[in-house]
Amino acid sequence: MKAVVLVLLLPVVQLVAVGRWGGPELALVAVVVLARTAGTGAVLGFVAGLAADVAPPAEHTIGIGTLVLTFAGYFAGRLSSGRERPVFGERSAAERSAASWVGMLAVVAVAATWARAGLDLAVAGEPVALGDLAWLTGWNLVAVVVVAAVAARLSRRRQVAGRAVLRRRYA
Repeated sequence: MKAVVLVLLLPVVQLVAVGRWGGPELALVAVVVLARTAGTGAVLGFVAGLAADVAPPAEHTIGIGTLVLTFAGYFAGRLSSGRERPVFGERSAAERSAASWVGMLAVVAVAATWARAGLDLAVAGEPVALGDLAWLTGWNLVAVVVVAAVAARLSRRRQVAGRAVLRRRYA
């Protein structure tokens, strides 16, 4: 529920704060990082895409962002649900898993950015300048990598803290 509220508020934050200096697409970053399974990723993507499509200024074809973010959330969720869980004591396996997860999410973000530009051109006839697309791809790539790396680190820290509690409780 918290994730749905977050992705509903992100288009407003995008317009107010990020839109002025041309940063990453916050809805895409949130959907890709928060997708835990294919189903929840698709739902988050649909909600975020619809909210982003109807948020002012709605000067583009409604539904393109919804479609792209739904598929991005689905594929990010598929990648996240297949992620190998760390085994107690295998720190290197967990770190490899987190690094590969971040890399796969970066690929999903880049593909979604280019798919959105391609659909804008094909459906609405709105070409995107290649330089603008390159900057947007870079922004989205950096944002997804940073946010996913922080999320993986916090998740790892929570797992370690949970194991410490279990050790004290059952020792």
